[in-house]
Amino acid sequence: MANKNKSDMAAFKKWLVDTKMVSKASATVYASRVRKVLSRMDVLSREEIDRVMTELLNDSFHSHMSCWNHFSEYCLTKDIRLPNPTVTKASKKNQRDPDLPELVTLALINIMEKCKLKTQELVGFRWEHVEMRGDADWWIHDPYTSGLMYFAPSDAMRIICDWANGEIEIEKERPLIPRVALSMVPMSKSVIKRSISGRRRNRLL
Repeated sequence: MANKNKSDMAAFKKWLVDTKMVSKASATVYASRVRKVLSRMDVLSREEIDRVMTELLNDSFHSHMSCWNHFSEYCLTKDIRLPNPTVTKASKKNQRDPDLPELVTLALINIMEKCKLKTQELVGFRWEHVEMRGDADWWIHDPYTSGLMYFAPSDAMRIICDWANGEIEIEKERPLIPRVALSMVPMSKSVIKRSISGRRRNRLL
């Protein structure tokens, strides 16, 4: 539904900076999350915003809700009234974070074994630490140890990259293994371990 051109939120970002006194970097994040919500809606309705927010319960729910509320407030200054979601975080209590998709899991196992990486190390890696090198091994710069670098197989890294970032521009602050695709929250150690459990014998060609 939403226009993906990054200029579509310029006025909203300016309002955030001038009126809400948020930083330009934070305003960009707000705009990105609002754009994400709009892109998932078929029409502007209470039912649609509730459906989208339900899908985002595992993906920085409060942040998306806050961004939407700010956008709704901004739109009111233009005499535009947006539907307000009725979904709450309480509906997440009985849900568990989803496992990694099978192909992504196999790619991650490949990378972990080639680079001799542990689960607890993965949680701290972000895409700003990755240096893409085409078909050659991609470089992962260790954020904990200066000068330490891992050489990860490009085929496996490309699978992880496509899943984590989708078709949008890669955000440097996005975790290497996000909680769900496009999330800015890292997947927990327990979910990573659960995802790779029982698949150690599988290998990517």
